[in-house]
Amino acid sequence: MTEQTRNELKAITAAVKRHEWTPEVFERTEAILYYQGGDIFNTLRRELLPEEYEAFDRAYCNYFRPDLTELADWIGRKRKEEAWKQKKAELTRERRKLLQEESDSKK
Repeated sequence: MTEQTRNELKAITAAVKRHEWTPEVFERTEAILYYQGGDIFNTLRRELLPEEYEAFDRAYCNYFRPDLTELADWIGRKRKEEAWKQKKAELTRERRKLLQEESDSKK
């Protein structure tokens, strides 16, 4: 990675952390999307809180593809629903296992 790329990554990351989500920042982000050794979104994922990253990613996508905002929202809801279903199933399995162990210990 060149010094220029490193400096650009730092500048973009700093702007995103300050919530300066301007067209200029979106354009600079797109210009450096993939750089030698990584990509800007993985860098931002490491640097931002999950909520901050999700908000920036949504704003970025909305800037370049405003017609896909509704679809992105739907996908996000479906992912959360699926994660909750998996968590609920896991908790149910754990509860059944504990109840079975408790029942077995009483025998």
